[in-house]
Amino acid sequence: MAGKLEKAFSEKVALTEELRRKSVKDPLTGILNRKAFKSRMNTALSEETGEAGGSLIMMQIRGLELLNRNHGQKFVDELLVNISHWIGKTLLPWPEAFSGRRSGSSFTVFVPACGMSENRRITELLFRVLASMEFFSSSEGSNCLHIASVTHHGRCKPEFLLDHGDKQLLELEVWVKNCWDVSDVCGETAYPYMRWSDNQWLEKLEAVMSQGNIELYGQPVLDISGDVAFIEVLARLNLDGDLVPADSFLPIVERYDLYAEFDRAVFFALADYIDERDDYQLYCLNISPYSLVDDDFYHWLLDALKLRQDLARRLILETPERTLLLVGDRVAERVDRLVETGCQFSIDHFGVASQALTFLQIINAHYLKVDGSFAREITSSYENQLYIRTLSMLAESRDIGVLAQGVESEEEWEALKQLGVAGGQGYYLGRPERL
Repeated sequence: MAGKLEKAFSEKVALTEELRRKSVKDPLTGILNRKAFKSRMNTALSEETGEAGGSLIMMQIRGLELLNRNHGQKFVDELLVNISHWIGKTLLPWPEAFSGRRSGSSFTVFVPACGMSENRRITELLFRVLASMEFFSSSEGSNCLHIASVTHHGRCKPEFLLDHGDKQLLELEVWVKNCWDVSDVCGETAYPYMRWSDNQWLEKLEAVMSQGNIELYGQPVLDISGDVAFIEVLARLNLDGDLVPADSFLPIVERYDLYAEFDRAVFFALADYIDERDDYQLYCLNISPYSLVDDDFYHWLLDALKLRQDLARRLILETPERTLLLVGDRVAERVDRLVETGCQFSIDHFGVASQALTFLQIINAHYLKVDGSFAREITSSYENQLYIRTLSMLAESRDIGVLAQGVESEEEWEALKQLGVAGGQGYYLGRPERL
């Protein structure tokens, strides 16, 4: 009987993932389609997470109709698939970045919290990689690749960046060779750190982590009755008098492999805070999957939780789906051992990847936090409604709670509760406050 139930569960997971894949992926290249890319970009630039802005990179492949006539559709399809492949490989050092196919001949990339200097570096690297492909190196393809890149500091609508990118691509059409260009469209910003170079960031981050100068904020996660289930801990840095949110500095932490050092510093800060309180509130602490596969950090964390099981019982360790996908097979066993100390485990930004549901079978998770892009379209998107309802049913069969992220209105919250979520988080339910 158990075998039949497991088989039925696996089949349901596979069907749901296939439906999800078809709704968000471009059928030819497998990267995000136009709608899904814009939705992800909207979430990245939203009120809750978008203060740091980011960079939009738009790639236009010219002359596809002529190529189709001269070489056939198979040649064009193979070219587009190869382009998406090399875009993905080039972006590996930037795990926060995501790419999409905007139209038959247009590709897009968005890199959250990416300043002008880093944008120039990424754009130039993408151009060099793509321009070195056999077709673009030939005389026939020497004027077929145009890349326009736009940086914006702070929140904005996706349409704002997309419009600027389109105008920039039009300006590049006067060139008679493959080319690229970058621009900054935000003007002056009230936050000097938004214009820091990576070297400036590294210097500041190393000083903060060595001094433990981290400020903790907490955002409530509510159950469907409106009670606080737990508090998600959000790290802020006090740099030169400015309180810097995580979305501004975490991409730098990720790019320069500072995961373990930063996660350790936040853990110490939270442990000190909990020790000063006499309540039994649960706290959710974000840990990078890369920290969990770092042997030194993992064994340090495991030993710390074994020694302080009173602390472990008040912690929910949380890690994002997008990077967990890269190391999930190496993390599963370690999560089991950490959970044995008394803590719980959560996966956030869940559902972005089409194969995310496989985590229900390999990771010992207590909570799944569904990415905020689902909440923002939950009242209008049948695909999102179906996914949330199915996910809630599948997760409940494994005693896993599905939580909605990015809830910003009563309408969204009521719709999500009707679809079976166990709770939610977002500015409508409670803003971050200093702990």
